[in-house]
Amino acid sequence: MAPLSASAIAGALAAGLRSLRLDPEIIPLGNQLEIHESIGSTNDRADALGVEGAPAGCAVFAETQTSGRGRGGNRWSAPPGQNLTFSVLLRPDWPVNQWPRFAHAAGLAVARAAQAWAGNCPVQLKWPNDVHARDRKLAGVLLELKGTRNSPHLVVGIGINVNSLPENFPPDLFHTLTSLRSLNDGKPVDRNHLAGAVLAELTALHARCATGFPEILEEVAGRSLLLGHPIRFSQQGRWREGLLVGFGENGEMRVKIAGTQEPETVSAAETVRRLD
Repeated sequence: MAPLSASAIAGALAAGLRSLRLDPEIIPLGNQLEIHESIGSTNDRADALGVEGAPAGCAVFAETQTSGRGRGGNRWSAPPGQNLTFSVLLRPDWPVNQWPRFAHAAGLAVARAAQAWAGNCPVQLKWPNDVHARDRKLAGVLLELKGTRNSPHLVVGIGINVNSLPENFPPDLFHTLTSLRSLNDGKPVDRNHLAGAVLAELTALHARCATGFPEILEEVAGRSLLLGHPIRFSQQGRWREGLLVGFGENGEMRVKIAGTQEPETVSAAETVRRLD
């Protein structure tokens, strides 16, 4: 597999921006790149850059992470040199209570970019931050609010299973994971090309999050793995069940709990599972 290359990612990003026909005045995410052979956590490095005053859009990539993490503190592990693990620093200029919107936008960006290598297999979104294909996890997004009350910033961590083969997955996760290479008939995927494509989609969706989120949410709903299905979800260790009937203005779940008249807004859950 070709190693990650700042120049190759930048070239793919530029091509992606041209194809999306974005306003040339929009500063692209990924305008500054760091690539590490090995690092503890790309999210931690992006956070440190934020504290140091780095501009929005800085992206940190790593061939391997020694302390990578996913949502809920779960460990994110990936074989070196096969997949994509990176983080982007953001400084949104919209209200902080709307920042969770970008978890959905980031998942959609990954799904859009990944679809080019997935053929006719639909790339779907599992609320709130997972990307799936063939009922298996393809990628995950971790959003972290960092900084201080007076100077907050957002770190968006993304992990994508790109070129891992089934035998590369941990035995206990073998039946729950997939990769773009598996969806691409076993053909290796150019990680630099994919990274640039994701950054271009992230740029486009970031620019629309504040004022165009209803349209983003409509597309998220169209790719939803859970919408219209009975689900089971946990909140602080308590399991509940209901029908996912829609999404709130910032991407919250709207769940019709059995025996109730009106859907309930669920903004956070540790685990969400589809029941059918």
